[in-house]
Amino acid sequence: MEYLSAYTADLGSSSSGCARIDLCNDKFGEQSTYQRPNFIQASPYYAKDDTWFFVSPDLWQRITGNYGSLADADFKIMSRVFPNTKNPNIVWGRVAIGNYADVIEKEGWIGFKRFKMKLYHHEDYVVGGMEFPIKEVVRVFLRILKIECLEVEKGRRRTNVTQEQIKWGVTIPTIWTDDEKAVMTEVASDVFGGHVRILSEPEGPVLSSLAHATGDGRFALIKGRVSLVVDAGGGTTDITLVEEVSDDPTCEYPLRTLAATDGAGIGGNNIDDAYWTYILRKISNSCTNDDATVNYNNLSDDELKQCLLEPFAKRLKDFIELENKWFDYKHGNAAKVNFTPAYRRWLKDNGHKQVADFLTKLMIGEEVIADDELYENVFAPTFNKIYDKVKGFIEVNRDKIPSDGINFVLIKAGGLSLSSKLCDVIDRVSNDLGIKYTSGSLASDSLSASGSIMDGACIVLLNRKIINRIAPCTLYISIDIDLLRLKSIYQQFGIEFKLGQLNNMYDEDKKCGAFEFVKARPVAIKGYHFIDDTVIPVSRCYETQKEGAFRVFGTDTGYVVLPLNNPNCYELGSATFDTSHSENFTITIDFNESSINNNLHYYIIPENSNDILDEGNIPLQRK
Repeated sequence: MEYLSAYTADLGSSSSGCARIDLCNDKFGEQSTYQRPNFIQASPYYAKDDTWFFVSPDLWQRITGNYGSLADADFKIMSRVFPNTKNPNIVWGRVAIGNYADVIEKEGWIGFKRFKMKLYHHEDYVVGGMEFPIKEVVRVFLRILKIECLEVEKGRRRTNVTQEQIKWGVTIPTIWTDDEKAVMTEVASDVFGGHVRILSEPEGPVLSSLAHATGDGRFALIKGRVSLVVDAGGGTTDITLVEEVSDDPTCEYPLRTLAATDGAGIGGNNIDDAYWTYILRKISNSCTNDDATVNYNNLSDDELKQCLLEPFAKRLKDFIELENKWFDYKHGNAAKVNFTPAYRRWLKDNGHKQVADFLTKLMIGEEVIADDELYENVFAPTFNKIYDKVKGFIEVNRDKIPSDGINFVLIKAGGLSLSSKLCDVIDRVSNDLGIKYTSGSLASDSLSASGSIMDGACIVLLNRKIINRIAPCTLYISIDIDLLRLKSIYQQFGIEFKLGQLNNMYDEDKKCGAFEFVKARPVAIKGYHFIDDTVIPVSRCYETQKEGAFRVFGTDTGYVVLPLNNPNCYELGSATFDTSHSENFTITIDFNESSINNNLHYYIIPENSNDILDEGNIPLQRK
């Protein structure tokens, strides 16, 4: 199996996209340069597009009726990648939806917007009183992204390309529990194939900053330097500390995570919600409707939106234009907030003349919304929460931060980092705590800032041994091994056992009912950094043997020698694989990434070759 190129997909709460890089057979550190990837769904200012798509009723009926029978060609997509599709049955992205709004409304298409956090909250997507399984919504959207990537690759190579020829990566946030990570592994594997890698979101901006810090694409490392990344996105703010443990980029695992956390529910979506609440209060203050039966001041925030915004929002094209006015100001492309004439007319025609009159004064400049007032009511509540989150994180992990500002790098990433005021707020945390720092290199470049997760994920796809993580539990592989060899394996982790101690552990395991003929080889110790991925040699298969298998076990406390049927040990996962080729080969299991994605990625490689015979994912099961 030989991959032509690599693509990473970043499914975001408010925006999503993919990035493409060329593959190199050399190790990452041996490449002369690393260029910024091609962002597939990018605009001139932003690396991604809105996480928002519509499906025609006919296609959705086929999706729910028999999804497995649908070929990629059945998805007729209109988007930034496919701007000229005739008679589409899927439309995604803000511009494409606006251009096709009349047909979408006339034919009653089904729309899905900002649905990622539904997966986190275990909620199905509800639209028009109908429930849609969130797992299926995510599956369809990832498939859309895959089809677009294959089209881009086909255009570059001028020949058809299959998904098996692409090395795929899908990023996930740290906020997700094991259940959500398992769902994403399942869905991503179904869409992209078993060889897809499930990668960490918050580490991406750190790697992206390091790769582009010198400006020439070289990955310059400084042993002992620590980077703090604050990745402020639509639904979450992820915070991560990463240390450079070597000056040599060709070494295995030159980087390691020191700490990571997330800010659930703190992000750009909160600012959007606050904006609409504030602006509707502003334009309706002390007003009533035309027959004076409704005093807007007496309505709750939700009731006010239901009265003055949601009916207008059903007019898709008009609402997109109205929302674009807000986004222009939010992203710094307009000096003041403005509104569309269509919204003023709608207010006037639907019994809200007093509100329409005040809006007119705002539009012609007779009334003004002060920037300071807008900031305090719309931006500040979220920015202050981010400040508190970052401050608390630094205080807890202050002992891991170098006192020398040259060796402590502060990186602001994600869509919100394009706000200079948020960057100032994050800088103020370090200043208030008396911590010296050097600024990272992402915030001034909108593409780098908004696409840094994908950029960093591409680096990981080039070299999976670039960042090391801490084991969440003690991991074992069941394998036939003698106690003397087991003793030496523990020594690799810095743990000294005498043979007598291992014999006693062996006896205790038997008393518990463990199966005594297969021993447990430790591959990671809870709380320790992973030493390396584990390579398990498999001897020559007999002609009658058609498949092999391996099982992975874990413990939260203590150690075991015998894993099978041991109540002190639980099975994390297992896999079977075809061995009909009857040759010597090895299994390489990437335990290192299990701490961030609750998933084992494995490779089956023949002896004396780098070809991959099989590749897959195993979602881990915990007690």
